[in-house]
Amino acid sequence: MVEEQFEKVREQEAALRGGEGKVCAAGEMAECIREFAWERTPLGAMEGWTDTLVGAVNMVLETQFPTVLLWGPELVVMYNDGYMPFMAEKHPAMLGQPGKRVWPEAWHLFGSKLEATFARGERFYLENQLIPVVRQGVLKDVYWTYGYSPIRDAVGTICGVMAIAIDVTEKLTAERERDEIAASLKHTLESTTDGLATLDKEWRYTYMNEQGARMVGLRPADFVGKVVWDLFPEALQAEFGREYRLAVETGQPRHFDALLPGPLSVWLECHCYPTELGLSVYFRNVSEQKATENALRVSESRFRKLFESDLMGIGIPDRFGGFRDCNAELLRLTGYTNADQDAGLVRWDVMTPPEYAEVDATHIKEALERGSCTPYEKEYIRKDGRRVPIMCGYALLEECGDEFIGFVLDLSRQKEVERELREREERFRVLAESMPPMIWMSDSEGENIYCNRRARDYFGVEEAETMGFGWKRFLHPEDVAKTDAIWKRSFASSEPYADEVRLRRKDGVYRYFLARAVPIKNEAGEVERWIGSSTDIHDQKMAEEALRRSEKLATAGRLAASIAHEINNPLAGVTNALYLALLDKSLGEETLGYLKTAEEELQRVSQITTQTLRFHKQSKMAARVDVCDIVDSVLALFRGRLAGKKIAVSLECERGAFTTCFADEIRQVVANLVSNALDATSEGRLRVRVRRTRSWMRGLWVEGVKLVVADTGQGIPAVVVEHIFEPFVTTKEATGIGLGLWVSEGIVRKHGGWIRVRSLSEGNATGTAFSIFIPADERVGGI
Repeated sequence: MVEEQFEKVREQEAALRGGEGKVCAAGEMAECIREFAWERTPLGAMEGWTDTLVGAVNMVLETQFPTVLLWGPELVVMYNDGYMPFMAEKHPAMLGQPGKRVWPEAWHLFGSKLEATFARGERFYLENQLIPVVRQGVLKDVYWTYGYSPIRDAVGTICGVMAIAIDVTEKLTAERERDEIAASLKHTLESTTDGLATLDKEWRYTYMNEQGARMVGLRPADFVGKVVWDLFPEALQAEFGREYRLAVETGQPRHFDALLPGPLSVWLECHCYPTELGLSVYFRNVSEQKATENALRVSESRFRKLFESDLMGIGIPDRFGGFRDCNAELLRLTGYTNADQDAGLVRWDVMTPPEYAEVDATHIKEALERGSCTPYEKEYIRKDGRRVPIMCGYALLEECGDEFIGFVLDLSRQKEVERELREREERFRVLAESMPPMIWMSDSEGENIYCNRRARDYFGVEEAETMGFGWKRFLHPEDVAKTDAIWKRSFASSEPYADEVRLRRKDGVYRYFLARAVPIKNEAGEVERWIGSSTDIHDQKMAEEALRRSEKLATAGRLAASIAHEINNPLAGVTNALYLALLDKSLGEETLGYLKTAEEELQRVSQITTQTLRFHKQSKMAARVDVCDIVDSVLALFRGRLAGKKIAVSLECERGAFTTCFADEIRQVVANLVSNALDATSEGRLRVRVRRTRSWMRGLWVEGVKLVVADTGQGIPAVVVEHIFEPFVTTKEATGIGLGLWVSEGIVRKHGGWIRVRSLSEGNATGTAFSIFIPADERVGGI
């Protein structure tokens, strides 16, 4: 005993000599702290430690809680044996290091709190905090419950922070798992479609899940603590009361279905299990099942009535070719008797022609896979050998692997009607294909479903391209809106349709058609389709238009001839007076010049009146003339006006450009073109060219004469060029009447030729060029 006490004294003396006696606690961390080279840290060598620091170290090492001591402004770290496992691979390297270096991965989470404790003495206690730490080289989520407390010296100055921390990760994980299991169980009980209730021995509810309460129109809180017979007094004497009591009295489970009395009248399937605490009842709402069973009974009754009503053939075939049962209509349809059925002679495989065997097999397979098959058409061979067309379908009976119910409809009458309809449609198509007008047909929605060959040939397309509303692309753009409106109005009112439209031929030419359609209605008065025709009335329209123009021209001609006739009489008197005046030798040279000019102008006026009279009265004979001579005479007539407007004339005439024509009429055409050029040009150029050439006309090359009259005038707008050869179309609103070019075009056409125009009315270069071709030897009029 004395020796042990002596040994202890010697150890204390040794410790005091090395400074270690200040840290007197036992344990692994105490030994580490005593052996650590503190002189390399901000704390300095242990010999210089204050009593406050030594006391704090000893206190931390002696406590059983995982504790960390953080000392000085750098918060140098020391910890006890309890905290050592939390340091993991950071032990012992992080001993004596600043806290920020020890826990860099989490310092942003708690460093500010440690600094607040050291700086201001704030204290913290936090539970279940997530602070990730590095363990085994991996950052792991760790939950902590910890607290920070300041450590003060004798005068109250804060020297360090003591942190007590407990790893609660496993605890929280266990609690979470427990809560999840409880929540899952609660969710299962609350989300199950079944009801669950528990009763104690006093028949009081101790639990009712949400679904069970909802079944009877209450909430779970309405049950707990209540006696079942108080909530449902009618159930006491009903089957519920009897079965509940039997389960408790016998200690045996009870199972039953019963209608819960009360305003809801709910059918419940109940399973009662007695327990030490009372009774557990599992129940489900089977009202729909009961309704289904009742509906099934009603359905079976109805099916039996349908089976016996003979509205259609009904049989119970199997997939091996036989009928287990069939009604009277099926027997009538196939020509068999009840005796044949009893003898097993009514077999669908025997009645089915060989060509339908594959079709049957396909639909039987479909019924096996889907429970039913798509109805399809086939034939049965009757007992007498005749064939009967039918539509049939199968449905697999529930809970049966090879038993079907089959429905058979007699299609004999329908097929006869379809045959008659096909014949009528064929007759219609034959008739429509042979008719000269376009014949077309639309369905009840107004979409085209047929057009005859005349339409297809006219449009130059296949029938498919006219289907639906494809025909609209052949309408003239100006007629689309009008045609749509008329068609929609007829379609909406089911009244006959009529309209005049322009349709584009395959060569791009538009022609007028009279389109008509009438609705075809069924017995209910509903429109099933429309049948229409489109008749070409273009030539008729053009003839009517020509007649109207001719009437206008005739009126204008008579008026012009009358005016010319009235001018001609005084013109002759003036001409004679000028002639006599020119014979007077006493007149001066200047006066004679004036008289000569007047005479030339009178000759031009006379020429115009003569042409005007010819406009009304056509020449009788054509002659062979050189077109250059005609051009010369016209230019001579306009020489004065051309010079007055400072128009330079360029004449290129190939002499010998002969043609057989009415010279006066051709002269009228040239004069009209030159006159128009004069009106359109000022201080410009007029170019006239005549040459022999040939033109491709009516499928062959034709020899003739081409005349071109071109000016550098203001040009003709494009919108006017399209109608320039129509009567009463003019660019000279103030002085022109719009007949010159129309008459000219008629004269050229009468001579078997053509007249064309090109014009520019915009930009720097403007002008107009008329080209005329007249065959060299063409029969004209009465030639």
